[in-house]
Amino acid sequence: MSQHGPRDLTNPEFWDDWYETGSQKTAQKAAGTLKENDWSIGRSGTFIRMVTRHLGSIENQRLLEVGGGGTNLRLLAIRKWLRPHITVLDYSPHGIALVEKSFEAHGETLDTIEDDFFTIDLSENPFDIVLHWGVLEHFDDPAPFLQACSRALKPGGRMLFGMPNMLAWGAQFWKRWSPENWSVHILHEDQDVISCAEEAGLELVSAFHCGTPLFRITPWEKKGPAQFTLTVAQAGIRRLTRIAPVIDRLQSPRFSAERVFLFEKR
Repeated sequence: MSQHGPRDLTNPEFWDDWYETGSQKTAQKAAGTLKENDWSIGRSGTFIRMVTRHLGSIENQRLLEVGGGGTNLRLLAIRKWLRPHITVLDYSPHGIALVEKSFEAHGETLDTIEDDFFTIDLSENPFDIVLHWGVLEHFDDPAPFLQACSRALKPGGRMLFGMPNMLAWGAQFWKRWSPENWSVHILHEDQDVISCAEEAGLELVSAFHCGTPLFRITPWEKKGPAQFTLTVAQAGIRRLTRIAPVIDRLQSPRFSAERVFLFEKR
């Protein structure tokens, strides 16, 4: 998140570029098109069911997403279908502008904070829930980030977060064909994450895998027929999930796209 915390492999300029290219470009085009029947982020979609299964009812609870800039249709869906009070903290001004635009287009409200997560004091008005998706793996040391998350939570508050499953067999294509993007991600083993979280006063509730089988997680930097084939395969798997949502719940450490953790503050 900043030079004040652990070594961050990314920076605001990296994310500004990401929001203009790659998968975020597609997501931006989807702004204004959040559909109730969407297979993942619709009212009964696989992502929303996962959040509900692990957090229960969160209506009117105060929820903070760290690194939540961008169009962020996942967070928009949480707000629209589950009705918590949303705050987004991000150090990218472009990311903050995009999430505000996305929520406004859907008639939803949120608070935003453009600041340094490692220096801002959120402990005087802590949150019920902290979320972050695809953030922790960008730091060489997970401990300071998890400590900051703990400070932002009230006692009994919960933290739900996910990281790309870098141990999935398909991640080897990511490593081989998108080496620059791969290089800004660090694989933190489950036990390292759990130990750092426990030292921060967080107790593990559950750890699991979810998401469609992983073939392609980021736009290829090296292109060719094989890369095109896997891109088509990934799109096909996602479409298949619409009629067979159980695919998204295989929870396979070798196939699933995401590793997810739920902790509770002691």
